[in-house]
Amino acid sequence: NATALFNHANIDLPRPVAGLCEEACLRERACRAWTYVVPSGASPAARCWLKNNVPNPVADTCCTSGVNTQR
Repeated sequence: NATALFNHANIDLPRPVAGLCEEACLRERACRAWTYVVPSGASPAARCWLKNNVPNPVADTCCTSGVNTQR
């Protein structure tokens, strides 16, 4: 699975705020990019995926992503 090559961690966030995901990435040494996934019926908590590489961008209304420019 190609997605598994990028994701090295995922966390449930205490609040549905994309900035919390970005902050988690900035604190994680191996994090190169992040994706915030809004809460939904399938996942009632906001989720943050931390990535060890920067994948190609894909447009989707479920998510907000960013790149860790501090690395």
